[in-house]
Amino acid sequence: MAATHPLSLRFFRHLLLACTLFAAAAPIATLAVNKPNWPLEVLSWNLDKAYPGVEYNYRLAVRGGEYPYTFALLNSPTGMTLHPRTGEIKWIPSSESAANSVSISITDSRGASLTHSFTVDADRSAFRFVSANGNNTANGSEATPWASLAYASANAGTSRYIYVKAGTYRETFTINASACGRFLAWPGDAATIIGNGAGNSSISINGGDKLIFQGFTFDANNHRWLFSCDAGLLQNVIWRKNTMHNAYSNDWENPAFIFFWDGSQKPIEGQIEYKNMVMQDNVFFDLENPNNHGASTTLYNVQDLLYEDNLVYDIDGRGVSDKDDGYRNTFRNNVIHDCAIGIGLYNQYSQGSIEIDHNLIYNCGIQLGGQPGYLKDVFIHHNTLLGGIGLSWVLNEPRSTNFNIYANIISVGANIPYSIDPMRVEDAGGAYHYEYPNWFQTSAPKVQIDGNLIWTTSSAIAGYSWGIPGTTWSSWQAHGYDLNSLLANPGLDSNYALAPTSSYYGIYGRDYAGATTADTTAPTVPTNLTGTATSVTAINLTWTASIDAVGVTGYGVYRDGTLKGTTANTQYSDTGLTASTAYAYSVSAYDAAGNTSARCTAINVMTLPGGSSSSSSSSSSSSSSGSSSSSSSSSSSSSSSSSSSSGAQAPSSGGGGAPSAWFFVNLAGAWLMGLLIKSHPHRRTQP
Repeated sequence: MAATHPLSLRFFRHLLLACTLFAAAAPIATLAVNKPNWPLEVLSWNLDKAYPGVEYNYRLAVRGGEYPYTFALLNSPTGMTLHPRTGEIKWIPSSESAANSVSISITDSRGASLTHSFTVDADRSAFRFVSANGNNTANGSEATPWASLAYASANAGTSRYIYVKAGTYRETFTINASACGRFLAWPGDAATIIGNGAGNSSISINGGDKLIFQGFTFDANNHRWLFSCDAGLLQNVIWRKNTMHNAYSNDWENPAFIFFWDGSQKPIEGQIEYKNMVMQDNVFFDLENPNNHGASTTLYNVQDLLYEDNLVYDIDGRGVSDKDDGYRNTFRNNVIHDCAIGIGLYNQYSQGSIEIDHNLIYNCGIQLGGQPGYLKDVFIHHNTLLGGIGLSWVLNEPRSTNFNIYANIISVGANIPYSIDPMRVEDAGGAYHYEYPNWFQTSAPKVQIDGNLIWTTSSAIAGYSWGIPGTTWSSWQAHGYDLNSLLANPGLDSNYALAPTSSYYGIYGRDYAGATTADTTAPTVPTNLTGTATSVTAINLTWTASIDAVGVTGYGVYRDGTLKGTTANTQYSDTGLTASTAYAYSVSAYDAAGNTSARCTAINVMTLPGGSSSSSSSSSSSSSSGSSSSSSSSSSSSSSSSSSSSGAQAPSSGGGGAPSAWFFVNLAGAWLMGLLIKSHPHRRTQP
């Protein structure tokens, strides 16, 4: 535990009077918090097969040490590349070959290192194919593909990979330990999977090992869940570069895009049910539930989860819900906004060894505790949080301990940065009432808070969520909290980021020195492409805008597979054509970093016959958007990305212990959590 060396209160009173953008930010002194001290380890399983002539794309999922990490290739086959900040591996093998050795050095910010090694075979026989034009009586080769993912899963074999070509697939099926659960969208193709059937989920996973779902658009089609995981043992599953949307439920049954059922195992006690789950570079949005009980993923009994570089918004409930018995789970470098709660740790029975770091969370906040279990060893640091941190009845549980909140930017406007719920007190006969808890605790505190940059126009720095007056900044510090913190306006820009020239940069929030990486994630695929012939020589095209975590710069328009032009708008006029001729059009999106999405499904449009002067020919496509971006500062590039340059670019035509003074305790029903932070506003599109 680090020693406490508080600065004088007089110094902080001076800062309180200043409270300006130009307040000087000295390096943080030794903080009155504990920090995680977990070893570096790779959680992702190694993709061991590649298809000759096609891009192999795999990203290491790393936990422990001190983020950010640096990756370097020590040994690899010719042509393999490795992103030095994200750990994304790319390789196009020219021909079949066996046992290609790969060794990678992983170094954290403190200099600790790990060497990770594996082999990859370039082997056509290790793959099967699904196409919208396939047939389930075929053999599943690239030349004669199958027609459905369900059939492929049942017949490919557990060790093979399944490439899915462009198209829309309506699916509902179950993957068990004897079925194949390795699905990859064909690089550059927009493959959309729509939930089908009358059940609550689209894809059920009932056990297994080494599964992957990469590069898809998943439309839940108003089902409660997209993925329903229910197994005695499920290990090593990767969800990466997917877009998941359109889930709905009007009940309290934890609607989510990825849901893990509750079993009897308790990971914190050494029991395993779900282990090594990786969710990277996904987009989750549009989950509707009137009870605010949904989440992008709801976790029961999950251990060793890495939830990294995802974009999450418009979720009625929690952006992420670690509901019960979570253990050694990491939530890192995500962008979460416009949910009732951003990240929630709910400890229905137990929860421990949790790290929440380098996230951007706005129009919602973080919730610690919500049900009558215990929570311990929690580290919340280097987040940029435009919403408060809510603390609930978990603080009254004797086994709860070691909460650490440090190096964050917490900017809440007129609200209070730290809020506490009232306690629910049980009465005789099943009745209950609420009481406001005692803020002061004579025993060793459960929570250490220090070294944060805080901005609020409220006179209270902490208080009850129902508006009872709280404690002031000077009183807060007098009791030993946020002693090395600043109360000052961070001066965030329109993207909620610090300017690199800010005196706070590299000290507070997610813009920690070296933590942000280049934007290497493509926008989503344009949707609803429509074409109309306006004359014998011209066709007008329109489409629905793509989504990008940073921002879409423009669109590439392709005629008959060749790039004809670019535009910053969602419309384009193609001229100089021939009368009575059919043309095939598709559109891709690109961002300022040059990342390019896959092209949307092509449409055919015919020009008017000679002598015509008005519109009489039109065509449209309603294909859903493809997989793409995740977080705005540290995501890996899409498998369909064709550029990694830093400038705007059109797509190519080729495709110490805390003070032993006090803290507060409280109890609250789970349904009160939406009151901790302001309720999220009406839905809006991603900026």
